[in-house]
Amino acid sequence: MNIKQLKTVSKYYMKILKIRDWNIDIEIVRSSQMDEVASCGQCLCTPEERYASIFILDEKDYEIISKPPYDMELTLVHELCHVSLWNVESFTRCKDNFGMFTIFVENHIDSVSCALVAARRESHRFQWEQ
Repeated sequence: MNIKQLKTVSKYYMKILKIRDWNIDIEIVRSSQMDEVASCGQCLCTPEERYASIFILDEKDYEIISKPPYDMELTLVHELCHVSLWNVESFTRCKDNFGMFTIFVENHIDSVSCALVAARRESHRFQWEQ
């Protein structure tokens, strides 16, 4: 996917996740520009302003992280889910059990992201077959 396609598809997912009132910038970046090592995406939220920056790993660097194929759409949806759950995540940062709760939230986001992407793709496949 290119940046134009990511921004287009993000509107669909923002509607589903009920975060259309957020101003979200999306960028494709090289791994050297990411704060988190070995990450396909990163999300930085400023909830008071309903603003977020989402960084998606450039596919040129994906082999550094994992084996292909690389699904930029899935990474985008994962990061959009972080925006959707910003209040839960900010709450967990204040807790002693941060590690376990973070794992739980990440696992939940992974499951939801996969389901949303699969549902959209199945919907598109069904429309083409008719």
